[in-house]
Amino acid sequence: MASKSDPALSAPVVLLHGNDEFRVDERARSLLKEKSSVPGADGSFTTVRGDVENVDDALEAMKQLFTSVQSANLFSPVNITWFREVMFFSGTVFQNEEVKERLEGFQELLEKGLNEGQMLVITVSGKLNANSRLAKMIKKVGHVEEFQKTTKEWEVADEAKQMVLEAAAARNLTFRPEALDELTERVGNDTRLIRNEVEKLSLCREDGPITREDIEQMVPLQQEAQAWKLSDCIGEKDLAGAMRLLQRMENQGANAVAAMAMLHNSLREMAYLGSCLHQNAAQLVEKGRFGSYTFTDPDAEMGFARLTGDKKRSPHRLYVLGRQGRRFTVRDLDRMLRLSADTYDGFFRRPLPHYEQLRLLLIRMFFECGSKAA
Repeated sequence: MASKSDPALSAPVVLLHGNDEFRVDERARSLLKEKSSVPGADGSFTTVRGDVENVDDALEAMKQLFTSVQSANLFSPVNITWFREVMFFSGTVFQNEEVKERLEGFQELLEKGLNEGQMLVITVSGKLNANSRLAKMIKKVGHVEEFQKTTKEWEVADEAKQMVLEAAAARNLTFRPEALDELTERVGNDTRLIRNEVEKLSLCREDGPITREDIEQMVPLQQEAQAWKLSDCIGEKDLAGAMRLLQRMENQGANAVAAMAMLHNSLREMAYLGSCLHQNAAQLVEKGRFGSYTFTDPDAEMGFARLTGDKKRSPHRLYVLGRQGRRFTVRDLDRMLRLSADTYDGFFRRPLPHYEQLRLLLIRMFFECGSKAA
């Protein structure tokens, strides 16, 4: 809920943007609820959808927006407009000359100032360039807020833990350290998902802090986390754990094709990093649970960047995959990838159910890729 001293409440124009769309939407609803509580404000609220993907719809949205912000309400002291989830402040539609012309007129309207009692809240789908003319202009005449969550893989866990702890504090909920680690691994830094899972845990818990067992029973693994876990079971040579995880994924209705694709990519990275260690193109330094993986050959490092499409991996993930890959010979790693690629191809050629093919893949890997793998 917005506080009475909130500067956004007194601003005629409020721009909310960022890649954390849940918090953008939550903030907008809070402001609109507060603003709509003004006596006599009933019927003064208009929503204009900006989540359009073609020129004609964008022009229609702008027409509705102009009408709304220039209309006077005879029965209310305020007139509130929510220009919601705008998608065409950049991109292909934005390049259209007629759309640009309408946006120019919109900016001129805002620069002149809205009539008394008008309030406009704009929410943008994604991050708006802070150097754009629109962003700079709204910052002058109104109020701008950005809600950004990290996309850097190695920072996600820390950000997620902070978000979990904030949501838990509001519900007098505490977590054991290993439970907090397990939850953030399963949900990432998705604000909506974190709020939902913390609420569910608070309703189902008994006395005492949340344990890892609570998380495993009540919080499903997300698709990417499932694939990482499955890959880790292979890397750690834990066949029983891999089979249990696969059964849980099937019970939860996880998409087997997507899981296979992510598993194959993870195994490719593990095989590459392990091979680099065997060929002295990289080195591994172990420090208990943690450590470091460093390329000693620039060509090998460039090859890994090509393999991942220049998507950076966290230093810890590099270490884990490299340590796992080192446990297999180069021949075994090559065999593992061939089995994985054959299974992936078989998803589209063989009539055998996908999860049965995955089980057979695991069994073959554990029994054919090194005697110790069984």
